[in-house]
Amino acid sequence: MSDLPIGKIIAKTVLKDCIQVKESNICISPTAILEDNTVIKNHELAFGDYTEGRYAWRLSNIKLLKNPISAKGQQRIWNYKGDI
Repeated sequence: MSDLPIGKIIAKTVLKDCIQVKESNICISPTAILEDNTVIKNHELAFGDYTEGRYAWRLSNIKLLKNPISAKGQQRIWNYKGDI
């Protein structure tokens, strides 16, 4: 994971849905279960905080940018005001 870019916009997407985490079994068997009964495991589980009560984002139309854009991140959903 050390080669992941930080401080960069690497893709653009459409946020389709936010689904609450209803069950988290990180210590027992590494899975999380969402309200719609989607099971989160493996690599996807490693890249998120699936604590009960939090939310998972369902994305669509994900487009990787050819050239990442430097940007100061935000700890919430935000819209980039520059050109992509």
